Amino acid sequence: MKLLQTQKKLTVIAMALTIPLFLLSCSDDVEEKEINHLESIASKVEKKIPEKLQREALDGDIDAQYELAYMYENGLGVPKDEKKALELYQAAAGDGHVAAQSAADALSKRE
Repeated sequence: MKLLQTQKKLTVIAMALTIPLFLLSCSDDVEEKEINHLESIASKVEKKIPEKLQREALDGDIDAQYELAYMYENGLGVPKDEKKALELYQAAAGDGHVAAQSAADALSKRE
C-alpha cells in the first residue's frame, strides 16, 4: 500500500514538473536558466524519496525496506541493483513482511 502511495506521489510530482517545463520550452522568450532551475528542482525531488526510504529502512521499517528493495530491483530512482534488492527483501521478510518474502523468493530464483 505504501509503495503505491509513493509511486502515485512520484507520478504527480513528475507531472507537476514536466508540464511547466513543456510550457516553458514552447515559449520563444524562455531563458535557459529558468529551465535549468526547474530541472534542478525535479532532480532534488527524485533524490529525496530514495534517501528518505533509506533512512527508514535503516531504522528497521519493513515497509520502507520492501519499497526500497522494489526500487533497486527495478532501477526506479536508484541504480538497478538486484543484490541490494534481495538483501532488503530478505531483511523485511525476516521481520514478517509477507510480500517481501515472495519477492525475495522470486528474485533469488532468477539469479
